[in-house]
Amino acid sequence: MSLTKVSFSMIEGNCINAADFGFSTSASGSINKTALNSAIAAMVATGRGGIIQLPLGNFTVDPTITITGDHITLQGWGNAMEYGPTDQSGTVLTFTAGTVGINATFIDGATAGSYTVIKDLTVAGNGLLQTGILIDGMVTMQGVQVGSCTNHGIRMTGFVNTSSLQNCSVINNRGSDTSLGIGLLIDTVTGGNTPITLYNFLARDNNRGVIIQDCQLLLWDGGVCEQNTKEGLLLRKVVGGNLNNIKIQSVWFEQNHANIVGGYQVVLDANIPDYSTGAVFNTTFDHCVFNMVGASTVGKNIDLIASRKARFITCISTHGGGASIAAIRLGTYSLATEIFNLETNHQLPQVANIGVLNYFSEAVLTPPFPGAAGGQNVSCIYPDALRVTSGNITQSSSTGTLTLDSGSVLTQTYKVSVTRGFTGAALTADVVIATLPAKTRLISIIADTITTWTGGGVTACTQTIGTTVGGTQLIASYDCFTAAVTKGLADADMGTSMTRAAAVQGGTIPSWSTTTPIYLRITTTTANTDALTQGETIVYLITERFL
Repeated sequence: MSLTKVSFSMIEGNCINAADFGFSTSASGSINKTALNSAIAAMVATGRGGIIQLPLGNFTVDPTITITGDHITLQGWGNAMEYGPTDQSGTVLTFTAGTVGINATFIDGATAGSYTVIKDLTVAGNGLLQTGILIDGMVTMQGVQVGSCTNHGIRMTGFVNTSSLQNCSVINNRGSDTSLGIGLLIDTVTGGNTPITLYNFLARDNNRGVIIQDCQLLLWDGGVCEQNTKEGLLLRKVVGGNLNNIKIQSVWFEQNHANIVGGYQVVLDANIPDYSTGAVFNTTFDHCVFNMVGASTVGKNIDLIASRKARFITCISTHGGGASIAAIRLGTYSLATEIFNLETNHQLPQVANIGVLNYFSEAVLTPPFPGAAGGQNVSCIYPDALRVTSGNITQSSSTGTLTLDSGSVLTQTYKVSVTRGFTGAALTADVVIATLPAKTRLISIIADTITTWTGGGVTACTQTIGTTVGGTQLIASYDCFTAAVTKGLADADMGTSMTRAAAVQGGTIPSWSTTTPIYLRITTTTANTDALTQGETIVYLITERFL
């Protein structure tokens, strides 16, 4: 009597074991690809879905493994959850060169209502695979690590609906194209991803950590985002998509974009031309930590680009680490962020350009600058711009009156650094250091020369600041050659419009109807301004604007 060998897959009600189809650590990538796709096809043929068990070990696999049916679970025996991408423990699928490792986008020939589970395995791109896992539909991933892919570790696209990534990680995804190498990318324009949850999610050492371009209702609850070369998290709405109701909770951000001047750990980019009323809605950072450490660190924490198109951005009980360069920059464009809330936060004091509740525009310093070499000698930041509205003055109820604004205050502080680097072969050079909007009162100006203006045969150097070229309306002429000096601390330092006798209501209003440039003039003796080898003056201007 002959005996039939019983395979694990033959037991009714149990899963299919990929080993029964020839899936083996000793097989070639081509054989393992065929074996695993055959196991998936066999499970689809049952019409009931189920688990496809992957053995323990490191398996070479040719792309692509395609999940073609509904309710399919691809399950290994654990992943390489340690920080190093070369830790080959558990079930590891090491892919050869190709476009996609695991493709879960062709489920039942449709997307809506499909369901896939991927559990307890590692996808290793080996620097050859473009995208580790491509997802479309309803997907749950548990204990999955994806690393060493050139374009994306995990990409969720199409119509991703009610999906979750639990205890998953994306590590060391990077390639020659620095715009890619993205750990997790969520990008669909076919109706929006809704909802998506990331639980205890790790994005580490990728070129870019997590990019969310189209999503409604996303919760990232717990995890770490660290040491990604560029942004740790980028929220950027795509044309035709939706980006709203995003909550980032109990996530540690550290050393993302850390060594790049102008780099930020988190970027919220609302500058999308098709959505003028707001491209980033209802984004909350709750009990998160932003930390920058190390002597070479120059990056900062949060950048909200084009904040006039953003609405309801909140930071609650969010901390900057002890060594954090704690800065939140709200916008490189004019601002109108509605309700940017900073609630009980710690060590996040440097907040630039906040516009709360209503639209306002602000002066923008743009190169090229007069007398400058490509703008290299002038830098500008706009810290502490704050607008507060509602109810500061009791509204009038008298007949014939109409209250247009019940008490808003718009105060802006400009801080401009002017350094040597003039190219004009002349004894004078003029720089526009700021442009004041109409209806703006300048209430204070300080010129702080922290490095003397010397070198190149120059025997004397003076500076003035005014509202006309070479004018002295704001700061009178002073010596910036002999020693470092601060002007604006005494009435004698002030220009013709800012002295105590000349000031109107504690300041000067250069123009009620049009913008006003502010000029700083440098005058040298013996040698031209382009001969200067050192010098830096920081100018502070505090303004109030009438609306």
